[in-house]
Amino acid sequence: MNTKDLKRRITGVRETAKITNAVYLISASKMRRAKENFLSANLFLDEVREAAKHLMSSKCATSHPFFQQREGNRVAYVIIGGDKGLCGDYNQLIINASDLSMKNKKVTNLFAVGTVIKDYYDKKEGIDVNNSYVHIFPDPIPEDARAIADDLCSDFIEQKMDKAYIIFTKADKLSQQKITIKKILPLDILDTSEEVLFLSEDNSFDNILKQYVWARIYQAICSSSYAENYKRMVSMQEATTNAGRIIDDLQKTYNQERQESITNALLDATTAHMSRNY
Repeated sequence: MNTKDLKRRITGVRETAKITNAVYLISASKMRRAKENFLSANLFLDEVREAAKHLMSSKCATSHPFFQQREGNRVAYVIIGGDKGLCGDYNQLIINASDLSMKNKKVTNLFAVGTVIKDYYDKKEGIDVNNSYVHIFPDPIPEDARAIADDLCSDFIEQKMDKAYIIFTKADKLSQQKITIKKILPLDILDTSEEVLFLSEDNSFDNILKQYVWARIYQAICSSSYAENYKRMVSMQEATTNAGRIIDDLQKTYNQERQESITNALLDATTAHMSRNY
């Protein structure tokens, strides 16, 4: 590689480093908002879970469709990924875990959250994306999760599935992210002797249970958003650092090539001068 090519390569790497550093700074600034959403979603889920706990242990639960334990193998998945890349192996880990979990199961419903998940399963043979929800990240709102919960609950009540699972990235420890797979429907009846006397089988029962499903989905989305921002921040930081190393190596090579070309030019000039004198 000559000096012109080296100089062009150094310029290109420097421009790339500017981009990766800019993405790093943006992701770092978004981390605060993502963390706030994550903590708020955890609090929301805890409150809704506490309220729904009494319903899940009441006699009403035995006859409600959300608690119906079905024997079939029809499975639905809510898979939460990202809307874009530049976040290391974040999306790939979700896809790998999803493919493994779906193996040998009859997947009848797929709720794809994020453009990456939607595009992947649109192209994958044998699995159809029934519902997709894109452009939710990086700042999800509760209404995003509510739309998913409404679609999921409606399909479950219509018996389009026997079980539903949610797959997302757990962000409790950002440096040790884990892919989590949890059953979200049917709900489990809690084993307790406590009775709830004020409940009647009306819309309020449905609404609280749907809110519980909604809260679980929202918490999973916020957890995934927080984890994705962290992965992107770390990936871009590493990319910027690596670009600096490449520039240093290229600069050393450039200096050596340039010094050799100067030395060769001096030798040629000296040889030509000596030949004229003789």
